[in-house]
Amino acid sequence: MPTGNTVIALTFANYILQPFFAGCAPPDTAIRLLAACVICFLTWVNCTNVDWATKVQDVFTVAKIIALIIIIVAGVYHLSTGHTENYQHPFEGTIWEAGAIATAFYQGLFSFAGWNYLNFVVEELQNPYRNLPLAILISLPLVTLIYFLVNVAYFAVLTPAEILASNAVAV
Repeated sequence: MPTGNTVIALTFANYILQPFFAGCAPPDTAIRLLAACVICFLTWVNCTNVDWATKVQDVFTVAKIIALIIIIVAGVYHLSTGHTENYQHPFEGTIWEAGAIATAFYQGLFSFAGWNYLNFVVEELQNPYRNLPLAILISLPLVTLIYFLVNVAYFAVLTPAEILASNAVAV
């Protein structure tokens, strides 16, 4: 999924560069250059040593899950202190057009995009008849739960207008 990797690298670069450009957006050239460097580095790691690639992937996965848990905890805390104003009219401004709904579903599917890689790793699995269904039974509910709770947290802290105005929320 080369374009998917590009989107992830550009998003990563945008998040990394934002603190260095407080008050303004990072230059597109800087974002693209950092994204290209990240893709080249990760390609080199994957080509050099499979064990390194596995460790890098494990570290990034754990880091992403920890970051998402922090977002969830912050949102739940914000809700628990009585800040429910963003949930007073939850469907206000909702667009009910079929095309917009289809686009929303398509964007949500990005979180589940790893499914197509399961077939490639079956050869690497120990006891694939047991572990592949187990991976599916664990990962699908886990991704769904995290995705739902992160969205609850976003809407607990940010108004819909703030979410729509930002290019870095939930990308």
